[in-house]
Amino acid sequence: MTNLPTKQLRGIKDLIQDAVDAGVDATEQMHLVIARKPYAALEKIEALAGPVHVVERVQNTITVGVYQSIRAINKLSATIATGIIDHIERSADKNVKF
Repeated sequence: MTNLPTKQLRGIKDLIQDAVDAGVDATEQMHLVIARKPYAALEKIEALAGPVHVVERVQNTITVGVYQSIRAINKLSATIATGIIDHIERSADKNVKF
């Protein structure tokens, strides 16, 4: 039996994982850039500068944590998909009759 179907499945799985990772990276960076704009304006007000920095750090920590969670779920999904593909491959190999 040829492994072409499972090779294709693995390739598709890898492409999806890479696309999700790239999308998450780009979205996170854009999110942080956009979120920075109001803080940059508010920190120019001397009385607000201190609290603004604190709030921005909290928001950035939460934001980065959310994107890290998405990456972890993507990695876990890829691991599960790999396990399923491995199972399909082993099952197909057992069903081959010579």
